[in-house]
Amino acid sequence: MIFKTEQLDYDDIQELKFRCRMAYFIGFFICVILNAFIFIAVLSLKMSYADGNVQLMLLSSFIISGLIIWLINRKYYSDLSNQSKELIIKIVQKKENNIDYGVGQLVKENTRYDLIIENTRYWVSKELFEQCKEGDEIIFHTAPKSRHILKKVLKKN
Repeated sequence: MIFKTEQLDYDDIQELKFRCRMAYFIGFFICVILNAFIFIAVLSLKMSYADGNVQLMLLSSFIISGLIIWLINRKYYSDLSNQSKELIIKIVQKKENNIDYGVGQLVKENTRYDLIIENTRYWVSKELFEQCKEGDEIIFHTAPKSRHILKKVLKKN
């Protein structure tokens, strides 16, 4: 149930931009790999970079990389251009805190705080976990297109 819509604030915009980083890395990596194959082909076939086919292959590698970045990030871009977020109210069914033991001797144990809402486990901060109890209402700030959860806040009565 959508409670209402609001404008994105600075932290929300930064979170959506942060989510775009992996696509930039993937697109750059694919571009480097494609250009390495083109470089090997140019060297092995004794071609010149002035050749039209080589220039077309280079251009297509940049276009493919840009298209991959856009395909991965298109929902985030839509949310950023829309500048709005949805506030959805959900009810806490259960609270869980589990101790997560790291691998190896140097990693200490960490406590993970989860709220179970609509049969889905959501990781929350220790402060939110301690503030709420079963049956409380939590407001989820979500981006409308990507459905990315920007933040979770306890609803004040």
